[in-house]
Amino acid sequence: KLQAPSHMGGAWIVNGEIDIIDDEGKLWVTYKVEIMIPEDYPNTLPQLKEIGGQIERTDDWHINFNGTCCLAPDAEIYRRLKGKLTLLNWVNEFARPFLANHYLKIKTGSYANGEYNHGAGGLVQYYSKLFGLNDIQEVISMLGLIIGNIKQSRNLPCFCGSGKKYKRCFVMEPNNHRFDVPLKVLSNDFMTLKRNYTAKGLSN
Repeated sequence: KLQAPSHMGGAWIVNGEIDIIDDEGKLWVTYKVEIMIPEDYPNTLPQLKEIGGQIERTDDWHINFNGTCCLAPDAEIYRRLKGKLTLLNWVNEFARPFLANHYLKIKTGSYANGEYNHGAGGLVQYYSKLFGLNDIQEVISMLGLIIGNIKQSRNLPCFCGSGKKYKRCFVMEPNNHRFDVPLKVLSNDFMTLKRNYTAKGLSN
């Protein structure tokens, strides 16, 4: 139940309601929302705001003080939708599940399938799982290699594990190493992790 979009401040704004319905068709709850669609979408992702005051504005609920919801790492949204980033897919794959998880946490005390930490800590968890790495410095180094910020010897095997030499693999096709995630997103995440974590340990 979304209204027609209006243009405001360099973005398209869609207001409306999102119903959360269980597997048997029973209505659980309805959330009042505002969706901000940037003019350069899909190069920049939409943002979901819960505007009905039904979700507490705290990190524990993954929502900012202004109502903006932290749906997932941007890299995960791009990677999962893989070029099919329509507004409907974004709502069904991320916005609606986020709201359903909020209601579920109220009822059960936890989210379905767990949750990432808020902010940089969530990025650590996400990329550690994606790369299969446990050490934060190795995660940062892998991101640096993927975006080309860190170079590898041209004749060594490529870091991706393809078995090809670096010069025949990453150098020739760098975009194939980026999980369908825009370079800008990976670069921003790399810099965020560099700012928040050092070789001496984790910052909170």
